[in-house]
Amino acid sequence: MKIAIAIAAQESLPHLLFSGKLEEGLDKIAHMGYEGVELSIRNPNQLDINKISELIKKNKLEVSAIGTGLTFTIDGLSFSHSNKNVRSEAVERIKNHIDFAYFFQSKILIGYVKGPLSHEIADRKVQKEWIKSCLKECAQFALKKKVTLLLEMINKFESGFLNTIAEGAKFIENLGEDNVKLLIDTFHMNIEESSNYGAIVEGNQLIDYVHLADNNRMYPGAGQIDFSKVISALRKIGYEGYLTTEVVPKPSDEVAAQMSIKNIKSFLALIDEK
Repeated sequence: MKIAIAIAAQESLPHLLFSGKLEEGLDKIAHMGYEGVELSIRNPNQLDINKISELIKKNKLEVSAIGTGLTFTIDGLSFSHSNKNVRSEAVERIKNHIDFAYFFQSKILIGYVKGPLSHEIADRKVQKEWIKSCLKECAQFALKKKVTLLLEMINKFESGFLNTIAEGAKFIENLGEDNVKLLIDTFHMNIEESSNYGAIVEGNQLIDYVHLADNNRMYPGAGQIDFSKVISALRKIGYEGYLTTEVVPKPSDEVAAQMSIKNIKSFLALIDEK
């Protein structure tokens, strides 16, 4: 397993690392020993992809994935929106992300862009169909470019749809698109799963990407999650992808990044010793 870190590719919300400091952030994480970087992007069309590519190559990094959450959290675009034009705009924005990911031979995160659900049961049923339809369109567009979409399970306090690994696995199986896989996040799992180890084993080969953060959304090891069990479960299912730390910049961007990679390496070494 390789280690990556999620940072902001554009100036964004304050919960992302190195917001507005992409060049500085890439330089620092490369010197810390990270192998990959997950780029959180609001709108790919506002970025100079060639300049970013030069920075990635200069720092000998891989782009592990492209985050799309800012599409919803800042611009309000989602697959569940009641306005068809907004849903269409959300799909087109994700297609732009897919083109960006194709350039870097990377993957796409589908999390908050699914959108919120109504409190009315009848409305929720319709919204779920909208989400499914939008996701299928994006998946089929991505398939032509050999890009994988990573469906993120988000806790019930932030999303009313697809909260657990089991729910995500069932949804993906019903969706029927081979290039849609699971993204699991230990912060959300800590709220939703009765057993992190058991949930990962159940998700098995559908798990294609992993976010690591402690229960307080700080760097792994700053809270109460037992990451040895998480990594043991990932070893059991044969997961060989990225362990990507997605954490808040506390006490600072640099300290959060440094402590993340230090502790993740310690967890991996501990498991390998057993």
